[in-house]
Amino acid sequence: MAGMSFGELTQAVGQSLVEAQTQLTEGVVEPPNRMALSDVTLELKIAIDGSSEGKIKVMPVSSEASRSGAVNVGALSTVTMRFAAFSEQPLGVSSPVEQPQSDRLLTEKEAIKLVADRTDLKNLARAFGPFTFDAVFVVAKTAWLVTAKGKGGETVREIILPATKA
Repeated sequence: MAGMSFGELTQAVGQSLVEAQTQLTEGVVEPPNRMALSDVTLELKIAIDGSSEGKIKVMPVSSEASRSGAVNVGALSTVTMRFAAFSEQPLGVSSPVEQPQSDRLLTEKEAIKLVADRTDLKNLARAFGPFTFDAVFVVAKTAWLVTAKGKGGETVREIILPATKA
């Protein structure tokens, strides 16, 4: 039976959304500068199998196979993928980060607070739950690398923040 890895499936769905976004604005004289597809949910009924490489393999299931009893419907998995885009700014423009009013270096706490207070991260946190933040000072750049992580420890956003007022 044909199939693909779960990672390949999510990558293919994401690429399809990018292509749909591009096609939505194709030929428009003044295309919108914000996301047209801002929240997409895809729910799939699939059969899951392990591959020889130890990856999860996703198998297609036809409605005919389900109706005929060729597939045990109780053994099917429901996978819900949610793709969300939040943009307070036009696409390609990063949200401004308010800088402190002195030439001193920011502390780690101040750098994290500036990033945590960004509108785009607050919107993402409302949709996906609270984030934890880590900050690493990059001496060569005199900047902070602030990382927002989700509940499972996955990186949601990384932002380089100048450590001094410009």
